[in-house]
Amino acid sequence: MDKSVPISVNLAGNLLAGSIPAEYDIFDALTIDLSNNMIDTIPSLLCDNEGWMGGGPVGTTNCDFILCPPKTASSSGRATTSETCQPCAYAGQAPFFGSTQCDSIPLDDERDVLVEFYRATGGDSWVYKENWNTVLNVCTWYGVICTEDFSVSEIRLENNGLENENGDTDIIGLLSRLTNLRAVDLKGNNLILTLEGIPDGSEFVSLRLSSTGLGSLKGIGKAAKLVSFHAVDCGTSGTVPDELFGLENLEELYLSFNSFNGTLPPEIGNLSDLEQL
Repeated sequence: MDKSVPISVNLAGNLLAGSIPAEYDIFDALTIDLSNNMIDTIPSLLCDNEGWMGGGPVGTTNCDFILCPPKTASSSGRATTSETCQPCAYAGQAPFFGSTQCDSIPLDDERDVLVEFYRATGGDSWVYKENWNTVLNVCTWYGVICTEDFSVSEIRLENNGLENENGDTDIIGLLSRLTNLRAVDLKGNNLILTLEGIPDGSEFVSLRLSSTGLGSLKGIGKAAKLVSFHAVDCGTSGTVPDELFGLENLEELYLSFNSFNGTLPPEIGNLSDLEQL
């Protein structure tokens, strides 16, 4: 293989972790996009490859032309002739090489929320808890799904042994502090839940809370962007609140095997996008 032939590789937006292999130094004209991964090391011998990235170092000595260093970002995840890597505002942001933007919430803050959630739901007794409450990036924690910028977007921990017997912590309200969180699946866990802590302007699009201790639907109206809501077999009682029928984006609504009473109001017709009931 001719190592001088230009090679272009795009691996952006994955969850690749660790170091860029030093063995890549054998290539003379490599252009590789590793932005928005979890790269934590760039071997120094790669930094003097003048034929890399279409033209070599951009006046730096710390590999910026390959990837922006931690705590900095640029639109391409690296320094170019027209753009440098800019420092982020918070120490916890952009923890890896190659960030294309600083996170909207410092990752240290997201970790704090998730650790509090772990402790409040008996995390040590969960069925699966890989990497939780460790120094590893939260995007590697079991059931946590992140955006390409490493901000938590989904939590999927169905049937996982979560429990909060006294309900002292408002679990949904706590998770609402994760500003990029869109979907939560806590189905089949022994949790006492309330929706009253959902903030105005909530970004939730999916809440799957079936077979939990969700006692009331009060507060659901604040999740105006909700597309999917599952609350089957929760023992929820009383009448179906009017605020539910203001969720105009709702496509899935599952409320069977509860203890609702009264009549179903005509306002259900406001849910014009509803496909499954």
